[in-house]
Amino acid sequence: MVVGTGSGKSLLFMLPAAGSEDGLTIVVVPTLSLQEDVKRRCEAAGIRCVAWSEGGTGRYSCQIMVVIAEAAVTMAFARFIDVKRASR
Repeated sequence: MVVGTGSGKSLLFMLPAAGSEDGLTIVVVPTLSLQEDVKRRCEAAGIRCVAWSEGGTGRYSCQIMVVIAEAAVTMAFARFIDVKRASR
């Protein structure tokens, strides 16, 4: 079965994130355009969402972090995850 665009797959990560005020959901996407689309849809739903960018790790206060696959495997993103994990 193939599930097309607009069929509600985003709810799989948006609903849990919306229900967690202090948690962080990380969403890995394949392209920058999809990263911006996810960010826009989250914000429209009232979910705090930030697109990952290196160098800004200290200022993120969000429920969902959207990151492209290439950035998700960098040392900068690994350090961000380590800091978030240590602050729990």
